[in-house]
Amino acid sequence: MRTIKTYSSGAPFYNALIVQLALTSRADPYAGSRPLGYTSVWQQTPSAIRHTGKSLSSVPKENGFSIAIEGLRGLIHMSSRKWKVWLLSAVAALLCQQGLLAQSTTPPQYREEPPFDLKAGLGTIGDWKAIVTAAVEPQREIVSDDGPSQSRICFVRTAPTTSECTYFRDLFHSNLRFQVFSSLAAVRLQSESAATNGLELKAAAWYSTGQVHETAIWVYDAQRDDFHLVLAVESGEVRIFSSGLLNGMLLTSDWHRDEGDTRWSDHRRDITVYRYSADGGEAGYRKVLEYTTTKKYGAEDTDTIDAELRNIEAKLP
Repeated sequence: MRTIKTYSSGAPFYNALIVQLALTSRADPYAGSRPLGYTSVWQQTPSAIRHTGKSLSSVPKENGFSIAIEGLRGLIHMSSRKWKVWLLSAVAALLCQQGLLAQSTTPPQYREEPPFDLKAGLGTIGDWKAIVTAAVEPQREIVSDDGPSQSRICFVRTAPTTSECTYFRDLFHSNLRFQVFSSLAAVRLQSESAATNGLELKAAAWYSTGQVHETAIWVYDAQRDDFHLVLAVESGEVRIFSSGLLNGMLLTSDWHRDEGDTRWSDHRRDITVYRYSADGGEAGYRKVLEYTTTKKYGAEDTDTIDAELRNIEAKLP
């Protein structure tokens, strides 16, 4: 936090007290580490000291919490009464800033989602249910985003009693603690002679400047009456194809960061293609193609897989 900075402008001599708090934030891949700043301003006029404003902004301040005293010039002109008012205002501002920091570093609240009936959704032999307990979406700016997260998915069977849980942090190898649940659904992974359904979990790991989209897929093993994880990826765009030339394939598309790219500039995309197969042991997705597009897409484009379908089909081995 930076306090006591004075400014003067013309005559009579006016003083301004600026109380500024720099909050640590997760480094943005483009902007680097730019903590959030909270600034309160009090100004001395010939008649009174008044609060003139406050703002939230991004400030080029080093991470952490520090106090620095700057610019005592001009304060000696203040009367003892004004000094008291000024100091009380500064203390109130400090308490306010500390309150904001405490709120922003509050641990996540967790919520258990309604059970997902796997017998109805995937035709399991046993009476299986999937139960997700995940962090509630944060309602204010995140300052401290490192984990560990307690978000998890549990596969629960009533008879014989079984409970198998996996934490999101292990699924996606993530140390972000705000792991928020998005959806759980039965999806067709491939059709025709080897029709296969899977359970798809979608989640998002939140940090101070955005979120990382996560997808995990399990398939049911009827012989073992159990579930097997076949894929877990972090990607902003994921598509499953269960028919046509791309039957049994899963595609992802992610930003390719070229030199000079900014957060809002157009980007090329890294396309990855996985093919589902149960041959040679346990079922799973295996990477069969990876390339970087020649075309650049808008930073917020979310249909780049569709735009690249012809190139993907032409490049498949």
